[in-house]
Amino acid sequence: MSIGDFLQAYAAPIGAVAAVLTIVALGLAIWQTFDLKSIRGSLPTRDIGAFPDYVGEITKLLCTAKERIVVACDSPCYCIFSNRQLWSDYKTALEHAKDNCIRNQKVPSLSLIWMDKQCRVAVLREQFKPNLAETATDEERNRWKNNHRDKLKFFLQAEGDPRDADSLPFEEFEKLVENAHERMISDLRAVGYTPVHRSLHLYFWIVDDTAIFAIPNYEDRGKGRGFWTRDKNIVNGLQIISERLKDTEIMEGVHE
Repeated sequence: MSIGDFLQAYAAPIGAVAAVLTIVALGLAIWQTFDLKSIRGSLPTRDIGAFPDYVGEITKLLCTAKERIVVACDSPCYCIFSNRQLWSDYKTALEHAKDNCIRNQKVPSLSLIWMDKQCRVAVLREQFKPNLAETATDEERNRWKNNHRDKLKFFLQAEGDPRDADSLPFEEFEKLVENAHERMISDLRAVGYTPVHRSLHLYFWIVDDTAIFAIPNYEDRGKGRGFWTRDKNIVNGLQIISERLKDTEIMEGVHE
């Protein structure tokens, strides 16, 4: 019997076997997908995405606090310009943590470390690269708005500022951002904070035995990445960094 005759004679059973094998292969693929997700979820440290997307994960983590929260990042209003909704949720979580801290006699404890005004302004300018030279043309002075106009318009609306985004000078935008930071500092004044007089090259949020840390990219915020970890060595290391930051500022007489 030729191969052609064999295939023709047994076409039906061969087709049935092929169908079964296809279903088995599909099942294995689905199982492997779920298995990989399970493995990923059980890893002590994992990538949770780019800025500002990972801010939502920070908020979720803050809401689980039972014993302690340690925050160390560039500014009080983290991601206020990049994603207003993520910022609003993050702000609410911090305010809730503050209320719990006060109501329950510092349980969970709340430690806040942010860069001071001078550093925050420097980071903002590094991000937007404004041309502030007196000899700059209008086009040159407005170039910082490129790729940010829609967000700038939304930011102005959210801040209740009636000015037009197209005519807003960078210096005025800078003031609005800093005013928002100062309001947040005032809102959380009951727990205080440590102002750091240097740029931070690692941000982190510790909640009990878990932490999220981020590697920022000041020039291109979207390239900054966040990582979730329950690795005890990493969490303890971040705690030590926070203590050193606070101790250094106290020794320099700048703790507030």
